[in-house]
Amino acid sequence: MLPFSAIPAADSAAGFTVPPTVTVSQSSPSSDLVAVTYRVQRFYPRSVHLTWTENCHMIKGAEQLTSKQNSDGIYTLESLHLVNVSGPGSEQVLTCKVQHEAQPPIQASLILSVEAHGTYKPIGSSGPEMPALIFVAFLLGFKVLLAMSFIVTYICRWRSR
Repeated sequence: MLPFSAIPAADSAAGFTVPPTVTVSQSSPSSDLVAVTYRVQRFYPRSVHLTWTENCHMIKGAEQLTSKQNSDGIYTLESLHLVNVSGPGSEQVLTCKVQHEAQPPIQASLILSVEAHGTYKPIGSSGPEMPALIFVAFLLGFKVLLAMSFIVTYICRWRSR
């Protein structure tokens, strides 16, 4: 396999294809808006098609930045969508599907929850779930028990003198 730097800059006729990877992130520019960014990385040739859906409905208006060619000849693309989270509703599922050459489509999704204001969780990510909280409580309880046993041992030895 040839290194990426050996990929011809503008020649897809040579048959080289590098499938993209997709990541999703979000930021909150204001209390009412969430900026969701999908980054399509490390792909060749340049042509990709992005489709945005919100709760399974196709949406338009996402800002699709032009793809940038890296120094190694492969491309990166970012697409940004602003979502209003101040309205009524429970969860919004945003999905970006990427079609590249003859590759099967890949997608990344993000769940925006209005009730959990300020906490947005990518699908498949592990947030502070109940098992983690139980583990932390167990460790703190063990630490308190250990400290108490040292105190009791010290008091008993001090009195026996």
